[in-house]
This record gives sequence, C-alpha cells and structure tokens, in this order.
Amino acid sequence: MVKFLFGNRTFRLSGIVAFLCFLFLVKSAEAQRTASASGSWTNTATWGGASVPTSTDAVTINSGITVTVDAPGAQCASIGVVATASNTTNGITISGTNDLTVTGAITLNNPITGGTTTTGKIDVGSGTLNAASISLLGSTAGRVTQLLISTGTVNVTGSITNVTTGSKIIFSSNGIINVGGAFFATSGGVFTASTGTVNYNGAAQSITALTYYHLNLSGSGAKTHATGTTVGGNLNLSGSATMLTTAAIAVTGSVTLSGTSSMTNSTGALTVGGDLLMNSGSTFQANVTGLNIAGVTSVNGTLQINAGATKTFTGLITIYNGGVLQMMAGSPSPTTASYSYQPGSTLLYGGATAKTAGSECPATIPDGVTLKISNTGGVTLGTKTIGGGTSGVLEIVDDGLVSATSTITYASGSTLLYSGTAANTSTNIEWSSPANVIINNTGGVTLGAAKSLSGVITFSNGILTTTAANLLSITNTAITAIVGGSTSSY
Repeated sequence: MVKFLFGNRTFRLSGIVAFLCFLFLVKSAEAQRTASASGSWTNTATWGGASVPTSTDAVTINSGITVTVDAPGAQCASIGVVATASNTTNGITISGTNDLTVTGAITLNNPITGGTTTTGKIDVGSGTLNAASISLLGSTAGRVTQLLISTGTVNVTGSITNVTTGSKIIFSSNGIINVGGAFFATSGGVFTASTGTVNYNGAAQSITALTYYHLNLSGSGAKTHATGTTVGGNLNLSGSATMLTTAAIAVTGSVTLSGTSSMTNSTGALTVGGDLLMNSGSTFQANVTGLNIAGVTSVNGTLQINAGATKTFTGLITIYNGGVLQMMAGSPSPTTASYSYQPGSTLLYGGATAKTAGSECPATIPDGVTLKISNTGGVTLGTKTIGGGTSGVLEIVDDGLVSATSTITYASGSTLLYSGTAANTSTNIEWSSPANVIINNTGGVTLGAAKSLSGVITFSNGILTTTAANLLSITNTAITAIVGGSTSSY
C-alpha cells in the first residue's frame, strides 16, 4: 500500500496502481519532439519552441517539414517520418559532414496519400547517420520513402527493411552503408548503386540479390548470396567472414580477402574481371564449378585447388612469402599464363588419392621455396630439382608419398624435411641425395635404406629409427653436423 498527501487529504493506492503511475512517469521522461516547421535541428523554433532533441527524445517529422542537421553530435531516441499531404516532401537532411545518432529505430512511414509523388526521406549527403534500424515503407511510385547517400556513411547495427517500388536507396557517389542485419531484402524496392559500397558487417547474413558497386563482407559468420547478385566494382572479404558461392556471381572488379576470411567457389560459377588477392591468413577454395580470374592472382594466404571444373587464371599467379598454393587430389592444374614462387612460399599437394603434378610444379623448386607432400596416395612429380643452389626444401608430412616413378635431386644446400604426427618410413625417392635432413615428426621416421649424409641432420621432434642394415652415415665431420636432439628426439 502506498499513500500520498494531496491538499489536506491522504490517499492510499494499491501496489499495482502505484506501479502504473511509475510507468507513466518513466514514459513521460522519454520526451516527444515534433518538428512543426522546417528548419535547423539546433533551432528550437523547428520543434515548436521545445528544446532541441536529446538521446532520450522520440522525434516525429510532420508532413511537409524538412529538418536540417546543421551541427555535429545531433541525437535522438527514434525518428518517425509521417507524410499525409499530397505532393509534399518531408524528412531529414544532414548538411556538410555533420552527424546524427539515433539510438533506436528510424521509420519512414508509407505516405498516407499519393498524389503525383509524396515523399518521406533521409538525405545523408556527405554526413554520417547512425541508427539501430531503418524501415522504408513507401509502397508505390507515388508514395515514396527513400534513403539518399552521396559520399557519406550510414551505420545500422540492425536491419534496413523495405516494401516494394516506393522504397528506395539511392547512392549518388562513393558513400558507404554498413549494415549488421538484413539489407533491403524485399524484392521490388529500388536500389541505385552508383559508386557506393554496401558492407555486411554483422554475423551470419543473407546477401540480397542486387546489383552492387562495391560489396564488402566483414564481421563474422557465413555470408550467403542468392541468384542475381552482381558486383560492378570490387568484392572484399575481411574479419572472419566466409562466403560460399552457391549461385553464379560475376565481379567486374577485383576480389580481395583479408583477416581470416575465406571464400569457396562451390556450386555457383565465379567470374572475376580483375585480380584475386589473398592476404595473409585468408583462404580461397576453388571447388566443383567454373572459376575464371581475368587479372593477376596474388597469394599471401592459401589458394586451394580442389577437384572439379577447369579453373582459369588468365594472369600470373604469384605465391608470396607465407603464401600456399594447395593442390588437392583430383584437382586440375589451373589454366594460367605462368607461376611465380617467392622465397618463403609453399606448393602443397594434399589428399588421399594419387595425383600427378602439372604446370604448377616447376622443374626446379626455387631457393627458399618448399615443395610439401601430404598426399597419402602418392604424387607423381616427374623429374624435379629441389633448390636453385642454396635453400630449397622438400617436406614430407606424416605419411605423404612421392610416387616411385618420380626422380628427385637436390641442389647444394637444400633440405629434406619430415614433419607431422604420423609415423613415416623413408624411401629412396625423396631421400636420394639431400644436403640436409630435418626430423620434425612426432610419430617418428624409420630409415627405409642405408643412407649417407654430407650436410647437417637436425632433430626438432621425433625419433629417426635405423637398423643394422639401414644405417645413416654422416660424412660431415664438423661439430655442427648434428643439431638439436633430446630425450624425445634423436
């Protein structure tokens, strides 16, 4: 029971009535601001003499009224744009590089009457608009709601929703929309890309089938696109976003992957008119359908070629320091003009069924480059020389196998490396005449035949097992001929 004094009388209220009164007081604290005259956001006359809206105020823009954000730091709790008079325009314009932050929703309601054209709008221009969500509810060509962007930025943590032909998003220059939820997903809306960018920066998101200019996929999770998605500029993936091309997609410009992002050319063909760039940590997988890259391909991450249709790379493929070209079992050699392996790069053959190396594997593995075999079915390499004279590496992972028909020679200073965790037995194919050997396989390596070594053997991890018949003779008499070694590696 709550009691209060009014005049000389005392009144008692039950708990529920007191609670309702409390809610009323809280709601009253969330003030309403209504724009009754066109003018500046900072002008109290715009708000009928009331104070300028703050982050706790719900704002309504009346029919025929346009409010201009004329200073940085404008705020409110929500915005409702209401158009009732025929052939009028109302809404908000952000002037210059000013900004407006709306902690809640922006709703551009469907104009009540159409006339020739009745429009509710948010014109961002070169400014910045931040909001939790935006709803564009214009329903016909005469009843329009629109979001206009020149070089400005729109940041929406939730979704940007629309209905049909009266809902419009129009770029006129290279502005950007960052959206954390759904974007313009109802078919029939009008989207004009110009040279703008749409960035899907949330968690798992569906990419609306539109004609974009630049399309960025950032944040995290799977980004799933539908049939009809085209990119007139560049496609960029970043963060930990993943993209699976389940429908055909054409990119006029270039495709760039950064962060730990990954893109898989799956059941939908991918055509790229520009370059393909994988930055360190990123992965591109070419799978079962067609792939056509018109420009150059730069691999600082991982380019994995899997079984399936022909993969066409018209320009040079360059694998840089830290980059990996991974050829899986059954994969066709990419159709390309040429390859360039830079020091620190790797050519890896993986899978479990036999694979024959193609044009991607040069006759001489350059110095500083690693030829890595993890394919357990056997890789037919042909005749190869490891290293150009100082530092080439042939790496056998676990029980990876070089086929018996291959011929391997080692240039001076080159190394045979055994790595992984599964036991391996050496063969005369990979252990032909390496200058140096490294044991870094925790499962151990068994010497398959008697061998001699003129260089250095390094024990990093795992045991090299010999027998009375299969001994290792080290002809290097220097004290540095044996490096490392421990109770678990000898």
